[in-house]
Amino acid sequence: MLDMLANLCKTVVLYKLALVAVIVAAFASLAPVAGAKPAEGPTPAENPAPTLNAATDTAASAATGATSSPAAADSVNIFGPGRAVQQPPLVAGSFLQPFANPHFPKPLLDWDQTRWDQEIQAMQSAGMHILVLQYTGYNGASIYPSALWPQATPGDQVDRLLRAADAAGFQVFLGLSLSDSWWRGRNDDEYLRGEALRLVLQAMELLTRYGAHPSFQGWYIPHEIVPMGAWREEPQRQRLADFLRQVTSGIRLFDRRRPIAIAPYFIPAALGPAPFKAWWAKTLQEAGVNIVMLQDGVGRDGHAATTSVDVPVYFRLMAEAARAAGVSLWADIEVYRETSPDPQWRATAGPWGQLQEQMQAVAPFVDRIVVFEFARFMSPLAPDPNARALYRQYVDYYHQTVAPGGMARIPDRSAGRE
Repeated sequence: MLDMLANLCKTVVLYKLALVAVIVAAFASLAPVAGAKPAEGPTPAENPAPTLNAATDTAASAATGATSSPAAADSVNIFGPGRAVQQPPLVAGSFLQPFANPHFPKPLLDWDQTRWDQEIQAMQSAGMHILVLQYTGYNGASIYPSALWPQATPGDQVDRLLRAADAAGFQVFLGLSLSDSWWRGRNDDEYLRGEALRLVLQAMELLTRYGAHPSFQGWYIPHEIVPMGAWREEPQRQRLADFLRQVTSGIRLFDRRRPIAIAPYFIPAALGPAPFKAWWAKTLQEAGVNIVMLQDGVGRDGHAATTSVDVPVYFRLMAEAARAAGVSLWADIEVYRETSPDPQWRATAGPWGQLQEQMQAVAPFVDRIVVFEFARFMSPLAPDPNARALYRQYVDYYHQTVAPGGMARIPDRSAGRE
């Protein structure tokens, strides 16, 4: 009973603080975006881009006296807009979707600490150091002990992830919660205001619970945006930009350091190249986000035509819009092939040749490459044999590219499985 009362009091206090934050954020539309960079973007000397190796970044920070402590900085840590990834391109990290599929209630994350450690170590062996947790709750259920929603997973999965990431020197983006109601309510002002309030409230809770973890390095807003249908028109574009700005400005009231990311996608048949660039040029100037992880859409929309024709065009245009807004552009490339469409969506890991083409297609335009998603479609611990094969082929490529002759140990899939 006492625990219930304590949680209730905590929720009321957080709700009031978040309400104030969103009200302030709503009025912030009259002022410059918090944390936004000048249109020309920072110079390399002002904002050096971190390397693809988290350990190297840490060593460099120690050598210069820099610190990643939240109390040490009062400005957004953007990972360097306007610089292409190295050649040959490498994968810096991955998304992780906490539920096996939004259409099914069974959670993917029933992992213990050992299983989390193994997954992070497998990513580290492939040279990765970034993990984007797509969301920390879905349809009113969380993956951590929340005062806001019931928990759907055993144990505190966010804490387990961050503990494993701390030990490996990873950078983790925590995704806020998402609901199917987003696709129904995104055109409604009242819904969007309530959703912004809910996300800021949750961000405060997450920061309170996990802010001391050094690997907690960024925020992710999981509400996917694509300019299509009514969204192409200016009234709705402005409505979506205002929604993002309310969330980002609200978070900036209590966290001015961690970058805030989104992962939109594009449908060429829904919006042509020139209107696409214009739409995002306006939106990124207003939204207050720091990183755009543009989905390449290859897994769902067909490998050959999408990669060779559409991807370079749309990534180039998004890069131009992002650079003008001082925003870092990353690629979110899909390393799977859809085998069954919605509502019974199924997929398997794509071939190594597909991943190579995808990396080459986006490399000239982005600062980082992350994949969707390592755990199911690229991990040596995944049930899919195609995923295990893709991992081995990528690890070979990684070590030939970075450290010829050096091969990391590939984890045993059977170890630690429940």
